[in-house]
Amino acid sequence: MPQLPGITLLQFLRQRRRQNNQQLGDDEVRRLIARLALQLQAVHQSGIVHCDLNLENVIVSQDLSHVWLIDFGGATNFLDNHQINEMTGTPGFVAPERVQDPLTPPTSKADVFSLGILFFQVLTGQHPYLDAVRDKRRLELSDSLRLDLDRAEEILAAHAVSRELRELVGGMLKPDPQTRTSLDKVLVMVK
Repeated sequence: MPQLPGITLLQFLRQRRRQNNQQLGDDEVRRLIARLALQLQAVHQSGIVHCDLNLENVIVSQDLSHVWLIDFGGATNFLDNHQINEMTGTPGFVAPERVQDPLTPPTSKADVFSLGILFFQVLTGQHPYLDAVRDKRRLELSDSLRLDLDRAEEILAAHAVSRELRELVGGMLKPDPQTRTSLDKVLVMVK
């Protein structure tokens, strides 16, 4: 398998914080999320749901000009009407509807939720389910059922995230996939 020229988004964010203790600016975040959302849109248009979006399944170049989604091992073809036999995804990133009923076929809205978690982490440097100071436990699948959107909004505001981006992330993290922001809306809002 060819090696991509870059590092995982997790490595990039850690390196960036170590070097200059700096978060990405709003413009950098918008470009990054736009690139990811465009790739995800192409994946969805081909009938595939990634099912495992997280910071370690994104490769970026050092200047963020190139972004790649990787690890399609848990991906599902939603155009296929086959039965789902197992739950795939990384705890803390799996959409609540997938946790509630693991045998329900995933939809593109499940990937939007995972992208929202990833987006939150890029903006704040922490996971919305965990208290960065007090909570040192491992994430569990059931955490997706306990997301406190008000607390997440407070964390985003404390990190000086713009109101527009806070609203976008909040829409991506809605527990009900029917009211969750669409990928098309994400693309409109980050451009």
